[in-house]
Amino acid sequence: MALLPLSPVEKRTVFAPNGDSDMGAVTAELAAHIGCQAGPIRLLRGIEGRTGGFGLAHIKANDGREGRILGLGFLSIEHYVRRIATAYDFVGQQDDGRLVFICDQGGCFNHLICQWDGELNLWSVTTAIPKRNMRGVNVLWDRKGVNAA
Repeated sequence: MALLPLSPVEKRTVFAPNGDSDMGAVTAELAAHIGCQAGPIRLLRGIEGRTGGFGLAHIKANDGREGRILGLGFLSIEHYVRRIATAYDFVGQQDDGRLVFICDQGGCFNHLICQWDGELNLWSVTTAIPKRNMRGVNVLWDRKGVNAA
């Protein structure tokens, strides 16, 4: 009897603060509206790397990013990702097809960039970045219905 190969370490799920494997979701309704796959948003262990990096390892490897996130009052990167993935105000799309979920926190625009992982059938967090603006984001959906595609 052959054993199934283990998933690579970098594709292991980092659990949300409440113990869930999903940080959030792209609902069927949102997916139909913006023309993408519906599915869970998950933070994976990931790998470091300026190009090709993703997940928790990639976010932690960026100099000062974890400190900036904690400085916003979040207890951890996982709390930060969960907040954006469940309470986003805007959804945009990058030229490469990645989705950008943005949570406006009093003038700080928290970006969560995700790409579809067809192997795992989910939206994988590439990175998370607190920014001062939303410049350069092609907004496809807005919670208030303004600028929605």
